[in-house]
Parts: sequence; C-alpha cells; structure tokens
Amino acid sequence: MSDQIQTAARPQGRLSLLTVSPAVLIAMFMTMEFISGVDQGYLGPILPDIGAEFSVSESALLWVIVIQSLSVVIAVPILGRLGDLYGHRKMLRIAVVCVG
Repeated sequence: MSDQIQTAARPQGRLSLLTVSPAVLIAMFMTMEFISGVDQGYLGPILPDIGAEFSVSESALLWVIVIQSLSVVIAVPILGRLGDLYGHRKMLRIAVVCVG
C-alpha cells in the first residue's frame, strides 16, 4: 500500500533529487567544483599567454578577472533571494547548469 502512495505522489516523467542516488549527486557536485576550481585557478596564470597569442594588452586581460569576480558578487545574493522565493533546490539546479 505504501508503494502505491509513493508512486502516486511523485509526478511521472520528472526526475527529482529523490530519485537520483546520493553517489550520483556527490559525483555531480564534485565535478562542478572541480571545473569551477580549474576555471578560477588556471585562468589568471594563462592570461598573459592568451594576451600574447591574440595581441591583447595585460590591462585589457585583467578585465576578464574583474568581470568574473563581479559576476560572482552579483549572482550569489540574487540566487539566494530567488532561492528564498522559489525554492533552494530549483536555484541550486540552475546554478549547477550555469557553472557546468
């Protein structure tokens, strides 16, 4: 009887966090964090090489780091507020899609 209640309560055709195993979620978040770390850790050191390859000045390349930092500063409070309004799980999924 309890199986019928659980399947009736869950909408068909939609993937929810409850149907995904914890190991898959942990692997997904580890991958997202790895990609984010590579982006933040290796972008600065390779900027001079990118500038030399495309003949862009160092001051113009520093705007890449400034824009990346500003986008994080703006996105975190906005996603936090939207999470309060529409649900934190939904906003977490959107953030994972944007980062990944």
